[in-house]
Amino acid sequence: MAIVYAVFQGGGNTLTVLVGLVLSYLFYALALILGTALPGAAIGAARPIQSALHSLKPAAGSILLLTLIALVSYEIVEIATAALLAAESLKIVALIVSGVLHWLTTLVGLSVLTTLWGHYVEGRPLR
Repeated sequence: MAIVYAVFQGGGNTLTVLVGLVLSYLFYALALILGTALPGAAIGAARPIQSALHSLKPAAGSILLLTLIALVSYEIVEIATAALLAAESLKIVALIVSGVLHWLTTLVGLSVLTTLWGHYVEGRPLR
């Protein structure tokens, strides 16, 4: 990921930026798949990474969509924080709002990981 970010900082031509975006997206999707093993490890499942990788193969479309939703929501949080930080008088409010929004996105992310583990690995139905 450091190489991809270095390419973005250096500019580059359109193809380089496009390849960097695709690689970033795929890295984040892989992180979501590997992150799904965390709830399994927390409950003491045997080989949680292998179980997550094997069980999520049929869910590739869902993983890619969840990754896109996560990246877009993260950018919305960052834009909202930057907009508040631009106003000199709202710096304290921006820090508080940023902290709350990042905490909420973390909780939603953990919820997504536990849902993926429960539904795809353990076979529990979504209600």
